[in-house]
Amino acid sequence: MSENRLMTFERLLDWIEGRLPEEEAAAMSRLVSEAGASAQDTVAWIRAFTGFSENTVLAEPPGDLRERLEHTFERYHEEEDRLEPAGVT
Repeated sequence: MSENRLMTFERLLDWIEGRLPEEEAAAMSRLVSEAGASAQDTVAWIRAFTGFSENTVLAEPPGDLRERLEHTFERYHEEEDRLEPAGVT
């Protein structure tokens, strides 16, 4: 497997989150350690963000606010559909 395929942002996420097969994970570890400060800074940022997002719980909005938001998004979507030319998806 080429180094370019391993060093994509998606592959870094897969590696950090433990979704790579053992052989690919070991290769990624070597690549990151050899890649220099920029790649290591990126990995540190992803790890920090992942840790933060895993430990963050968002509260549900109050029911009336949720209903208003749903209505607003429905109207927006209907308007968007109305303005979109036929045959365009």
